Amino acid sequence: MAFIKIEGIVGDPLGSSGFTLVENVKLFDGRQFDTYWKVWTKNAPAQGSFVEVTGELSVKLDTYNPEKPKVDKSVNDVKVNVLREAADSAESSPF
Repeated sequence: MAFIKIEGIVGDPLGSSGFTLVENVKLFDGRQFDTYWKVWTKNAPAQGSFVEVTGELSVKLDTYNPEKPKVDKSVNDVKVNVLREAADSAESSPF
C-alpha cells in the first residue's frame, strides 16, 4: 500500500462521497499543467479552498472511452488539512 501527500485546490464535489483535487504541477523547463485527483471523504472542505491531503493512493485504468484511456488517481482513508480557506465571492465582488 502506498501513501501520498499532495496539495491543491478543492474542485467539484463527487456527490456526498468526496471531491476532486486540482494539483498544479510545475516542470523544470517552466511548463505547468493541472492534474486531477479523486479524494474520497465524507467531510469535504469548501470548493476553492487550498488543502493538503494525505492518504492511501489507488490508481486504475479508466477505459470508458476506449480511444482515450486515462488513469484515475484516487486518495482513500484521507486526512485533509485546510491551508487557505476559499475566498468569499460575495465580499470580493464589486456588484
